[in-house]
Amino acid sequence: MTDIVDKIRFDPTDVEFMPISLEEAGMTAIEGDPQPRVHTLVATDHIWIGLSKVEP
Repeated sequence: MTDIVDKIRFDPTDVEFMPISLEEAGMTAIEGDPQPRVHTLVATDHIWIGLSKVEP
């Protein structure tokens, strides 16, 4: 179990988020400009694991 935790542990202050469109994120803005961003950790043909960030 420790091996798995060590592989996914990272410093979130070093994460670079890449801008994506609202359409790519599957979102519709109710108001404002949310500027969605993502950081991909794992991507295959069948799975995506990552972090997302949306400003209010």
